[in-house]
Amino acid sequence: MDPLYENGLGRSALEFVLASTFERQAKLPDLHAYSERELPDLIEEFPLPQYGIGSLGSVRTLWDLCNRYAANTIGPRYFDFVIGGVLPAALAADWVTATFDQNAAGRVTGDLATEVEILVMRWLKELLGLTADWHGVMVPSATYGNVAGLACARQWCGQQIAIDVVMDGARGLPPIKVVGSSFVHPSVEKALQMLGMGRKCLTRFDLTDPDTGLARMREALADSGPAIVIASAGEVNGGEFDPITRLAQVARETGAWLHVDAAFGMIAAFDPNLAENLDGIHLADSIAADGHKWLNVPYDSGFALIREKEIANRTFGMPSAPYLEDLTGASPGFASLGPDASRRARAFPVFVALLAYGTAGIRNMIKRQMKAISRLVALIDDSTDYRILIRPTLPIVTFRAEPPGILEDELDELNQAIASKVNATGHFAVGVTMVSGRKALRVALLNWGITDVIAHELFAELSATLADMDV
Repeated sequence: MDPLYENGLGRSALEFVLASTFERQAKLPDLHAYSERELPDLIEEFPLPQYGIGSLGSVRTLWDLCNRYAANTIGPRYFDFVIGGVLPAALAADWVTATFDQNAAGRVTGDLATEVEILVMRWLKELLGLTADWHGVMVPSATYGNVAGLACARQWCGQQIAIDVVMDGARGLPPIKVVGSSFVHPSVEKALQMLGMGRKCLTRFDLTDPDTGLARMREALADSGPAIVIASAGEVNGGEFDPITRLAQVARETGAWLHVDAAFGMIAAFDPNLAENLDGIHLADSIAADGHKWLNVPYDSGFALIREKEIANRTFGMPSAPYLEDLTGASPGFASLGPDASRRARAFPVFVALLAYGTAGIRNMIKRQMKAISRLVALIDDSTDYRILIRPTLPIVTFRAEPPGILEDELDELNQAIASKVNATGHFAVGVTMVSGRKALRVALLNWGITDVIAHELFAELSATLADMDV
């Protein structure tokens, strides 16, 4: 079917999605986290089509697949991983983003996408207490935020010893020492391997006793040459923070670059009661964060903030070509200031979310989530069957089923079984993690629709599941 001659079917497809979305949004609070249906073999179901079925038929097919089989990660009962939902305003903005399909690589298709991104990053800098001259760029995810920050750090390390990685490659670089706490996320390691620095360059230090841990870190960095210090802001089992100010001091004393992985924790800046956890973040050289987590905007909404715009341009600048002049000139576009060249207007949903709800609205969302996590913690504390392993700093908690009479070596299997049974019903989605070598349950109450009522329902489900197992 030729799209030029669909005779209104394209409009019908859009109208179908709009009406179906309205219907689904109305049901969102009660929708199960997982589908109970088994996904068919799509390769068998859908051979490469020679003759299409048109916009409406194909969109209906996709909607039916999602409606039947997709996890309801957008709803307030999905607590696995560290996933927020999608605020209604951000969802609508994402539609607008696709409708206008701007090339946000630079100003080739006009100034709008670039200027909105500059504005959004200005707002985030203001929230974090960063000066206006910091460089900010939107990236696909926090992983790419870490790639961007650490790529700039690698370039900086090379420049300290007269090696230009951009022009000459990294082969002349000596091994770069990278240090961080036990909170360092695997996405940081992935960034290091993607950048050719290797996972083995990272050394973790236990900062449970900060004085001892930081002293060992200083000793490891002594006479090491250019190095990188990683601070984690909001680890994924309880939302704990590294002491950023003290890590910044270590970085300055040893002449190292400080990178802050704030994938989860950056949004704490919206709430004065939580923002103190970010004290010292203005001392960083680079920061990575992710809006799809706690800010509740769609995926593809990561952030990278770099103190020096010049080193970002040096690290990511594109080779010049006549048709790329707009991206590579004296005032380069974001294609020369971040890792990707072909870029959608990622800033639009973030712009609309903040414009719609303001800092006060996001703060109220956070307070409601913290109230819900406090309710869940209180229920666990009052239980004889469950125990908190990590007291939550942010709305994420790790706990363990430890009913009386169960041997220690049986508890790992029990906790895995509880998670599997809860997730199999589809009512809620809970995660499994490891703490000190022990298997535990983890839930992240980050969705904008979370209430303490839902937290109570979750605990009731956990209690009923354990009771049904007759342990």
